[in-house]
Amino acid sequence: MIAPADACARCLGRGHLLAPSGERSRAEVCGCQLDCQVCRGTRRVVRERNGALYAAPCRCRDAARRVALYNQAGIPRHFCDKGFSTFRVYDPAQRDVLALVQGFAQSYPRERKGFCLWGRPGLGKTHLLCATLQHLTLEKGVACRFVEISFLFSEIREAFQRNVAALTALAPLAEVDVLAVDEIGKGRGTPFEKDTLDELLCRRYNADRTTLFSTNCTVALGPERFTAAGGYADPLARVGKQLDDQDLRGQVGDRTFSRMTEMVGFHHLDGKDRRNPFG
Repeated sequence: MIAPADACARCLGRGHLLAPSGERSRAEVCGCQLDCQVCRGTRRVVRERNGALYAAPCRCRDAARRVALYNQAGIPRHFCDKGFSTFRVYDPAQRDVLALVQGFAQSYPRERKGFCLWGRPGLGKTHLLCATLQHLTLEKGVACRFVEISFLFSEIREAFQRNVAALTALAPLAEVDVLAVDEIGKGRGTPFEKDTLDELLCRRYNADRTTLFSTNCTVALGPERFTAAGGYADPLARVGKQLDDQDLRGQVGDRTFSRMTEMVGFHHLDGKDRRNPFG
């Protein structure tokens, strides 16, 4: 982002500041917005319509609302201020995926179909999920949530122990405008995990809400490559892959995977593990 010459030196004209807080990334409204010269701190401006005067929210008030949406999204601390501009591209394929994800964020809600980024660990999939939510909350004022799949299952189990119904426990994630599910397919693939995920995605699918995913599992959309159980029909199809590769369809179940194929576009992110210097 190139800030104009008269932009605030603290926020560079963005109107907000980002900083880690506990396990999450948090935003706050910059002082340049609190000392708004348009409304003089009243958060309202007087406008005229059809010869009548009325009070309307000032733009600085919207800055506070967008910051609140960002803080409600639950973006992890590690990805504080990691947006599209900080995503390092190492090959043309990664540049293409970055362009697709960024294009989605810029065109939402005109473009409502989500995406699923899949590939080996350490390629920046979670970075791109968080960058998307950062843009949607702070730039467009969209309500979003980030959830890592293991924490989702843990929270639902705890809710059940408190005698909270599944519909109630899943409501905040089922009803938010945009939900990002990180590391889908991770876990043991137990009936509880599959049923919980199926319930959540079924509700979002029926409500036509946008969902984003990342996964370390292998995604192959050609049905001729799979058995009815979701495994590879041809053992040679696994040649050249790591032995611990798991198929996403087998991990989440046929019903969930079927909905996902309509809810998202699948994009393979390939390259070298950014975290592992030996990978």
